[in-house]
Amino acid sequence: MAAPSSSFKPPAAFLDLVSTSSLNYRECALLGLMAQIAHEAPVSSPTSSSSNLALADTTTTTLEDFVATALHYGATESEIHNVVFQSSFSVGAARAVAVRARVEGVLKSLRGRLHHLEKEVLVGADQGTTHKTVVRDSDPQNTQAVPIVLIHALALDRRMWDAVFASLAASKAGDGSGGQLRVISYDLRGHGYAAHAPSAQSLTQLAADLQSLLDKLRIPKADVYGQSYGGAVAQYFALNYPQSTRSVGLITTAGEGQPSWVTRATRAEEAGSVSPLLPETMIRWFTPEAIARNEWGVRYARSCVERISVKDWGDAWRCMSGLDTLDRLESGGIKCPVLLVCGVQDLSTGPKWMTRLKEACEKGGCTLVVYKEVDPGVHMMALEQGEALTKEILEFRQRVDSEGL
Repeated sequence: MAAPSSSFKPPAAFLDLVSTSSLNYRECALLGLMAQIAHEAPVSSPTSSSSNLALADTTTTTLEDFVATALHYGATESEIHNVVFQSSFSVGAARAVAVRARVEGVLKSLRGRLHHLEKEVLVGADQGTTHKTVVRDSDPQNTQAVPIVLIHALALDRRMWDAVFASLAASKAGDGSGGQLRVISYDLRGHGYAAHAPSAQSLTQLAADLQSLLDKLRIPKADVYGQSYGGAVAQYFALNYPQSTRSVGLITTAGEGQPSWVTRATRAEEAGSVSPLLPETMIRWFTPEAIARNEWGVRYARSCVERISVKDWGDAWRCMSGLDTLDRLESGGIKCPVLLVCGVQDLSTGPKWMTRLKEACEKGGCTLVVYKEVDPGVHMMALEQGEALTKEILEFRQRVDSEGL
């Protein structure tokens, strides 16, 4: 699956690699960089008189493209340096020195433009359930802008947002500053890097985790957008921490629990595995065409479901089954601008569920309610209709910025 269109264009070799790999964009870019270092023609030493010629040829451009692509899709500089270091054992000392110099030159030229910092953060201390998670931040030095915080779906992790994250981070902010958007994603407890955190007990707890995270990052207010499980967390965050929420985005989610959600937990527990639920989960999440093509998003989601523990799966579905926000929304629990994005073909939380959320927000007197149906649009919209979702987020965010909401 190719990345959504933006001002950044990854090399064709990277797109070919993504189309045949179960790795995410960031991992594919790092793998491509390693392969490029190993297989490209020998390069001149940076002290050689021919070094300028070497920097101008197509081989150098390809290496630069892979470094830029890795940064664009969330790799850290230390990860890129590690790839160069590991590759040095197979390419020889002279070539390793030359490659290292070239890579450092690319990093220096792109620093602050494509670099997405990823770091470990300790959260949950105020609840007595301290745990570590990983945060991806497109512009941590931009402390003036209101960031977009992206919350992933159940069983997945921050990588779910890879393509959307990159496109948003490459977009201009609509606040008149002329700078780029600041975008943040992280792993919920029980998922990804936080898989071994203390058990998730409720959506209220997960919202408190996010507030703890923002406190650690010294972010006073954010635009909080979540898909599915992440959309449920976003609702509880906006309801419980209105002072920290400038706007909220609810993507393929609901405002009330469904009996089948608890059943999904008990079925996995009785089987001792999540695997029996995998086929039906993929069918709920993606179009038949995407499953048939076995796109990266499908492969990634499948691998996440295969790896999640029965306990984390069960905890998450029980948290989700406790979703109950419609009454609070109708009584004015959220006043900030709300974006609702629904997939017409969503088999989990389609128009039936999303229109209830829309009506509750309107009745409660939100300052702005924008409801969009994406067609075609599925439950895992960020993975299959990432470009359409990015467009809706950008238009809404720009409206919030321009109208000073």
